[in-house]
Amino acid sequence: MTSQGKTWDRLKAEYLRRVEKTLSSVKHPRSRDVLDDVRSHLDRRFAELDPAQRNYKNLQAIITEMGPASDYAELLAPQRRRHTNAKSSAKIPLVACPVYRCLGHRSCHISDDNILPTGACHT
Repeated sequence: MTSQGKTWDRLKAEYLRRVEKTLSSVKHPRSRDVLDDVRSHLDRRFAELDPAQRNYKNLQAIITEMGPASDYAELLAPQRRRHTNAKSSAKIPLVACPVYRCLGHRSCHISDDNILPTGACHT
């Protein structure tokens, strides 16, 4: 395994531990599904990265794109499952779509800036 591969494994494992810890705080029945989706998304993003581009900066950028680990727990918390008006200025990271699908929503509408406005998912 290359040093970039080892660095990626470490960054990914740290992020997944933080996500798992925050998900355990909400005790949602789909927490494992969300964690698996996050892991799959991370693996897909790493695989899409050209091997020549697998430096620390780009690996960290993948983690940063995922947003704070605490966001996943907030998305599953009961008070957050209620959708607000689609005109809300609150933003949820693009990777929240797997969370919404786990909660039974069929689709997510993504804006041009790769951010999902709160309430933009439709059942």
